[in-house]
Amino acid sequence: MTLLLKQLFALLRLLNSDTGTNQIAAGVACGLILGFAPMLSLQGLLVLLCTTLYNLPLLPLTRFYNSVVMGAGVISLLLAPLVFFGSKRLIVMYREQVVARFRSSPFWKLWSGTTFFKWYSTYEKFHG
Repeated sequence: MTLLLKQLFALLRLLNSDTGTNQIAAGVACGLILGFAPMLSLQGLLVLLCTTLYNLPLLPLTRFYNSVVMGAGVISLLLAPLVFFGSKRLIVMYREQVVARFRSSPFWKLWSGTTFFKWYSTYEKFHG
């Protein structure tokens, strides 16, 4: 449960950071490809490793004889651009609307005035 919460908080921290929307959207699109690809297939290895696979005998590793692997590879490659641009748009909308509304709420004003928040902000600047 704590691993799931850590990942959720890391996602929220990333969405609220100054990281470019292209980088976040590309990460979401690569996550889509990894999510559709079965473990230890060529698609997953290419996204994770990006190694120099040019001169290696790779045809047996593709496992394209399996209809699930072939279908997942084709569908994920077709959907990746749509997910990239869609998630980029959603991230921009989230930053413009949700974060702005939350920061103007009375709860945020109350929370940002506490000494704990100020201490945490200082800590976050130094330790990321």
